[in-house]
Amino acid sequence: MATLERLVPAIEHMAKSDPATAAELEATIGPLPRVPSILSPEQHAGSDDMDPASMGIGPDAASRPPPPRTVSDVRIWTGTWNLGAQDPFAKLDVDKNLDVVERVLAPFVPRDYDIYVLGVQEAVSDRIFRAVARFTGCYQLPLHAKLEPAKEASETHAVRSRRMGRAICVQEFIDDARKGKHPQRAASMTDMLDRVFGRGDGALIRPKFTGIAVFVTPSAAPYVRLLGVYKHSFGASEGSKGGVGVALGVYDSTMAFVTAHMASKRIDMRRQQYCDLVERLGAKLGGRGFHMTEEFHHVVWMGDLNYHCAGCSAEEAAACLRQGRVADLLLDHDELIRERADGAAFYDFEEPNMVPEFFPTYKRRKGRGAVDMSGKDPEWVDKVYELEFKEAAIKGGRTVERVPSWTDRIMFRSLPSRADNLLPESLDPDNPDAPHNYRCVNHGCDLSDHAPVFCTWTLRILLDPVDETLPEGMEEGAPGLPACVIGRGTIGVGPELLHPALRQLNVILTVTGVRVNYRRTMRSPRALSMLFPLPYEDGDDIPERAKIVRTGTLMSMSARSDSREGLSGGMAVVLSRANKLPDMHLLLKVSLEDSTKAQAVVSLRECGITDIGRVTVTKFVPLMRNGLRAALPGGGGPIDIEFTLEYHGHYASVAEGLPAGSEPSISSGAMPHSVAAQRLRQLSASVLGSGAGSGRAPAGGGAAAAAAAGHHLPGPHAQHHGYQPPSRAPAHPAAGAGGRVAGPHPDGSAAAWRGAEGPSEAHAASGFERSAEPAHAS
Repeated sequence: MATLERLVPAIEHMAKSDPATAAELEATIGPLPRVPSILSPEQHAGSDDMDPASMGIGPDAASRPPPPRTVSDVRIWTGTWNLGAQDPFAKLDVDKNLDVVERVLAPFVPRDYDIYVLGVQEAVSDRIFRAVARFTGCYQLPLHAKLEPAKEASETHAVRSRRMGRAICVQEFIDDARKGKHPQRAASMTDMLDRVFGRGDGALIRPKFTGIAVFVTPSAAPYVRLLGVYKHSFGASEGSKGGVGVALGVYDSTMAFVTAHMASKRIDMRRQQYCDLVERLGAKLGGRGFHMTEEFHHVVWMGDLNYHCAGCSAEEAAACLRQGRVADLLLDHDELIRERADGAAFYDFEEPNMVPEFFPTYKRRKGRGAVDMSGKDPEWVDKVYELEFKEAAIKGGRTVERVPSWTDRIMFRSLPSRADNLLPESLDPDNPDAPHNYRCVNHGCDLSDHAPVFCTWTLRILLDPVDETLPEGMEEGAPGLPACVIGRGTIGVGPELLHPALRQLNVILTVTGVRVNYRRTMRSPRALSMLFPLPYEDGDDIPERAKIVRTGTLMSMSARSDSREGLSGGMAVVLSRANKLPDMHLLLKVSLEDSTKAQAVVSLRECGITDIGRVTVTKFVPLMRNGLRAALPGGGGPIDIEFTLEYHGHYASVAEGLPAGSEPSISSGAMPHSVAAQRLRQLSASVLGSGAGSGRAPAGGGAAAAAAAGHHLPGPHAQHHGYQPPSRAPAHPAAGAGGRVAGPHPDGSAAAWRGAEGPSEAHAASGFERSAEPAHAS
């Protein structure tokens, strides 16, 4: 259904000149679907600029400019709330009391966003998640459930990216739910990877948890993928404190959302907890051994981070609030601002601009009710904040002071090449210094001693009117021949009919002279790992990593051991579309003599790699370690990496797959070429242009059946300098005419390849045969 949506405009364009043919096509494949509302108006059905020629399909495709793109936005809401072991909907049937739900959530959760991500701390019930789903009209992703056997190699595996093996389109979950199929719930609290359970204040009899939930509006569901979810506890002594991360693919962007409840007293412990989450969640959500902050395009971090106002008493802080000096209190005494400035935690993270009424979120009085916090009431601070309180008897029963503090925060980090694509929504777009829609709830939601906090975002995307599933037909048609999928049929489209930007691209990346400046000398690292592209950056899988060791042991490619020249090696990759190349990233990880491990991510666009051909560039970039700037121990200087990157790319062709002129075979599960199927191809050819129906294409089974069922991520995509939507990686060209393929399953990940005329010059020069090592745990 979603695949057909991408061709609706072309069908309607054809219908203007040939209504009879359009009617017959609609009768063959069923009613034309509506375009999801998330698309921009320029892409809705009936747009004159979306004829087959503008879609990059036709005999003269290569002579035309790339298909047009349209800028659009995805709106995202993120919120965090420490519930203090309270349930705002206790003993309430959420479905039957929507008026109560609206009264509670209205100050906290605005409507009309495409994606909602809610992090909670000290929660005791799932009712708040159910309430948000009903209030927003969104589908809640089953993060706590097991995958069905059909979607998982083992029915005992829970939803975690290291064992999922592939991303899952949210539309699949919705389709299953409509059929009455619901994921099986995890058998125990330990198996629930979307929450960290523990006991403590207010939760001695039953446990409380730190958890995360994701909600997606139905119109956005076909374009959002669940990449993985995982949790990390800070230990039994910390109760429910810990972190939970969920990774999503939104069009072609990869995003990691983290909610955390961190240590309340020791700042050094919070530093270590931040590093642990970056390392542990990165290994589970992305590639094994790599860190979350370099693996995903965007990371949004929220929660009760427990950074307080230091260097002032509770009364001094209260005086600042009474006098309207809120900004002074924040800038002069907030621990988180100091930590970020010193590079001790949350390196390169940014915090949105708070609205003026973003008052300290802790420690507020429970049940405080509506209080005028504008300053007109001189007693408002004492009515809202509990400056002294008596600890529980189990903690000694002492009376202690609590300095009003901003313990609940939201921050974000983007790769430099994507920094302008995810932005907090501004209250005044024309003023770069204006506050963002980053707020705490001052009126309502008062059952806890923490105020909820939320921020809204705009994710910029570029839409392209070309069917996302073009390359998928290679699984069923001629290898090397992309195919268009319309409804239940597949129509072969040869490379000569596609604009070059839409064709597969063979890429060879060779890294030479890898050295790091360590202890005042440039030296070769002990080992080097390469990951290209980033996890889920070009498909629904985690790519394989290539590892080189200086000792001469060959893991996946050759290596040099000369400490002066540095390590050298290379890897070959097949990208699903050439227009994705500039937005890809190379991730490097080095191991040093003292077992220090650090990594760096490099944008191909920033290296000048944007098209076919050859590029050689020398880079000197900073290294990161566990989410911080890598540096020598004991306050030593920073560690950087220097290397030369050589790129060679050319379009995949029939010669690298099936011999020219050969007839593609039909898979065993394909439907015979009936008269109806032939007529469907003829009708589709009239939509897609001359020659579009030349390839033999099965109408059932395999990729075609999966596409018809919506079991892939359909959706718009963009060209060279914009967003590329994630798509399932196409099949690698099969061996033919003397060609052969080395490596694992041809899924678009790193693999050595050889065309009909033997290896290319650049490939031969790299001198390696692939022996793939998976980047994720088996």
